[in-house]
Amino acid sequence: MSYGDHRRVLIEFEDGTNFNYSEGHIDHYHLMFFNGQKDRDLKDAQYFQALKNYGLKYGQDYIYQQFVKIVKMVARLAQKDPADVQPQQQDFGLIAQMVHTSVPDNDRLFKLYVCFYLAMISEWHYHDDYRRSKLHHRLKYLGVYQLLKLNWSAKAAANFSRHKTWQQLDAEMKKYGI
Repeated sequence: MSYGDHRRVLIEFEDGTNFNYSEGHIDHYHLMFFNGQKDRDLKDAQYFQALKNYGLKYGQDYIYQQFVKIVKMVARLAQKDPADVQPQQQDFGLIAQMVHTSVPDNDRLFKLYVCFYLAMISEWHYHDDYRRSKLHHRLKYLGVYQLLKLNWSAKAAANFSRHKTWQQLDAEMKKYGI
């Protein structure tokens, strides 16, 4: 197997774009975005910046509260089966409903929220030295908290966890109730 193999389309949009999981360097849950012509890697700093921009446009507290609803969806899935957290079609519908009743440019925000939802699910499958991650979706949750509640830059929030132990990150998350 190699990088990009075993591509699994998770959701396809009306414009022909989609999100998919494929073979990554660490696991089979490498999140990719197909833009209609080719797959591209998603970088935390990029989609954190997009979320920050929505926060500036519609209110950081408002966007944060919507994001927390998505965190709760992932937590619910993990509670059902922590060994095999998988995206659910009904959650895409709930995210669409949440977005389409709240903002005018809802198609782009819908894709962004789906991106976070799928990225948080992929964190449940992340292996570090062949051990499962202990922090799971809470890593993205912490980053978004730093981004929208503490007003950090997207780059700082996306890179905060690098070179820190899971215990250091866990302590930081507990400090904010994450």
